[in-house]
Amino acid sequence: MIKYDPIYKKISKEWYLKAREIKNSKYAKFFFLWCSFNAIYNLIGKCNTTDKKRIKKLLNELKEEDAEIFFKEVKQFCNYFVLGRSPIKDMKKEFHGKEQPKEVTDFESIIERYNTNKEKIEIIKDIMIIIYRVRNNLTHGSKEFSGNDYEIIENSIPILEVIVKLVSQRVFGE
Repeated sequence: MIKYDPIYKKISKEWYLKAREIKNSKYAKFFFLWCSFNAIYNLIGKCNTTDKKRIKKLLNELKEEDAEIFFKEVKQFCNYFVLGRSPIKDMKKEFHGKEQPKEVTDFESIIERYNTNKEKIEIIKDIMIIIYRVRNNLTHGSKEFSGNDYEIIENSIPILEVIVKLVSQRVFGE
């Protein structure tokens, strides 16, 4: 069990409830859900721990039954990110001509793991790192409100809703 300061539980819950109130802006809903998730994974590691490491460590708290619930509720949205499109690139690196992260350059290994349907917690980690990249692309100004960005956000929201509920249950006991 992760030790936490109760303020993070309150912050996460408030962002989650705000997200549930949003009806007319998918982008706001996405960011509010991300803030809720961020308040939880912020509990992991020391100050210099990367977000990716924090996210992966937090997701290690999930149990096999959590993975079953996750895929039962959001499999179609996960399919979109893993099977239905090309990998989400790091647009900041793309803009500056830098090499893409391993999760992008070796996307075939993610597809292979996903198709075998084994290591479900690892697959959830893969998916949440993709959603993290979506968040980074939007936050750091590398995306527009056009093209398939709206579709990407629409497919991200159900995943975020479910993962926040599942990790909240594991971390906060709710």
